[in-house]
Amino acid sequence: MKKSINRNLVWTDIFVKQLEKCGVKNVCISPGSRNTPLVIAFSKSKKIKKFVNVDERSSAFFALGISKAEKKPAVLVTTSGTAVANLYPAIIEAYNSRIPLIILTADRPSYFANTGANQTINQIDIFKNHIRKFYNLELPDLTKKSITGLKKIAVDAYLTAAENDVGPVHINFPFEKPFEPSAFTDEISNSTLDEFVNLLEPQKNFSKKIKLGNTVADIKKSKRGIIILGGSNYKKEFLTNLIRLSAKLKFPILAEGNSSIRFYKSESDLIIANHTAFLRSDKIKKELDPDLILHFGSAPAINTLLQFIESSRSKKIFINKFGDLNDPSRTAHKLIKCDELEFVKVIYNNTAINKVSDFSKKYSALDKIVENEKEKYFQENKIKIEPNLIKIITELIPQDSNLFVSNSMPVRDFDFFASKNKRNISVYTNRGVSGIDGIISTAAGVAKSSIKETYLIIGDLAFYHDTNGLQILAQNKIPLKIILINNSGGRIFNLLPIANENIEFDKYFRTELKIDFKSLVKAHKGNYRLIKSFKELKSFINSKSESFSIAEVITNTEASIKFRKTFWNKSVEECKKYLFQ
Repeated sequence: MKKSINRNLVWTDIFVKQLEKCGVKNVCISPGSRNTPLVIAFSKSKKIKKFVNVDERSSAFFALGISKAEKKPAVLVTTSGTAVANLYPAIIEAYNSRIPLIILTADRPSYFANTGANQTINQIDIFKNHIRKFYNLELPDLTKKSITGLKKIAVDAYLTAAENDVGPVHINFPFEKPFEPSAFTDEISNSTLDEFVNLLEPQKNFSKKIKLGNTVADIKKSKRGIIILGGSNYKKEFLTNLIRLSAKLKFPILAEGNSSIRFYKSESDLIIANHTAFLRSDKIKKELDPDLILHFGSAPAINTLLQFIESSRSKKIFINKFGDLNDPSRTAHKLIKCDELEFVKVIYNNTAINKVSDFSKKYSALDKIVENEKEKYFQENKIKIEPNLIKIITELIPQDSNLFVSNSMPVRDFDFFASKNKRNISVYTNRGVSGIDGIISTAAGVAKSSIKETYLIIGDLAFYHDTNGLQILAQNKIPLKIILINNSGGRIFNLLPIANENIEFDKYFRTELKIDFKSLVKAHKGNYRLIKSFKELKSFINSKSESFSIAEVITNTEASIKFRKTFWNKSVEECKKYLFQ
């Protein structure tokens, strides 16, 4: 017996079912007409959560946040035309930070190309510079060969995004009208339909045994080794094993703030949080120059550490699962392409326990000296001083929370001044390309996909760049708590040489917004507080709400700049006394 069907819907229904089989749990959909077959297929799924977001750019960053939190690819669905182009900023971030995403774009048939047809652009490999894999499908074809090919593409796309070459993948779906379920295009037998939905079993790749003989020898010879841990979406098993390896080798771990390891429940004094303070001195850098650097994760976000790597005469070994060379200094001696956890385990099992050396003692001692200086300089009543505010927030937010830190000054102050505290805080950033767009939406995705309380530290310009993210927060009832640092524009430029030039600095660089953030938040049904004291900040952080909440802190830029310089100068002075007197 034959059944009347719409071939577009059969095509997309099989594709979505295959994604379910692979393990997809979330899809972010922006409405349109050409993507109707995809929308209907996902709407029928009982295994995939659906989020409908009007703005494609915001939706893409929301999906990015979901993927960050779940460490699995979320799916993005858009219609054709400029809707597709609006996804690009989040795709670039996902590509550079190795976050899995599956992008499904609807398209008009190829015969409409270059005809002036409405809402038609060239979508063929449109993201080609920032995509792990691209698939341009043919029009839906209900033959066994085409259906099998479609299912294989779904599996391959998932495994590429999630495991084999982690990052964004793009599948372009052309559709001819009609799209609606009541508009039939074909008749097909029930037995054929049943055969079509026999889904494929994803076949995961098994990791090969790695051989690290020469590297083991290098590590065994090292007397002054260090580990540099850049930011990444690390799993806890890796961090646990890295701390264990550090303790065995007596290699200090220079931990960037967005590696999360500073907030790990560990007693190790080899986790170094204050290196960007004492490595400002050339004399100290020379004294602490290692003979071996093991580097994991992204390139450092802070110039102090970048310059230290560049000037070091050590042997530098970079370890990355996908063979990414995150070395702007261009001084790496070796790049090892292997799973980072596997590398750490192999090295641990093939090395002996080292004795505590004067070299590692110096790193630990200087870390404590700078921490002691923080106790002198940082005070609860100075929340208008930006470094002080960042440190206070990290000490007030509850244990086992998520903390998203925006780019520009917040992430730098976080890296400079956030201390170790064993609060098991999971840190998130968008440091792939360090843009200030899409921050609220990404943090919203993290918050929606986690049972943990989630906090966001963001500046006024980054907040302005993503006000559409407030709609996602309101629509999905996401109780994200946002600390808005309002320093009246792009104050990071005050730290650059351009601030001392004879130009209209405020007009072209500072760009003060003069926005009434309270009205903006209230328009999106959010909670708003203007924070003027430590007590008010503590009350905000401990407050409970079913909707999102904003705490605006108006800071003093000039005093913050002076604070940073004074603190760093004093820290270097005290560290020099310890080392050289």
